Amino acid sequence: MILERWTNKRTNTSYRRVTKGNAKKLFADGHTLIIAPVKANLDSPWHLWSIMQYNGKDDTTPEQAFNRIVNSFTYYNCNPQMGLYPKYYIPETIYHKYFG
Repeated sequence: MILERWTNKRTNTSYRRVTKGNAKKLFADGHTLIIAPVKANLDSPWHLWSIMQYNGKDDTTPEQAFNRIVNSFTYYNCNPQMGLYPKYYIPETIYHKYFG
C-alpha cells in the first residue's frame, strides 16, 4: 500500500490512507471513511470518492455492511481505467488516535 495523504479543500480536513483491514475495524467502531478507486485523483472536480458510514438501521452487522458497501462500490466505480479495487481514507486525527 502506498502511504498517501489528502486534504479536502472544501472542509480543510486532512486524511490518511489505511488498509482494508484497518478500514473494516474503524468502520465497525463507528468511524466515517472515504472510499475511492485506487487510481482516482481525489482532487478531481468529478468527485470520484464516496463517504462510508454505518447507520445501524438495518439488521446487518458492521462487517456485513462494510462488505456490502465495498462490493457495491467496486462493481459500480472500479474499472481498468480507474483501478480495479478501492482505497480507504480516514481523518488524520483518528489515524493518530489509533495508529500513533
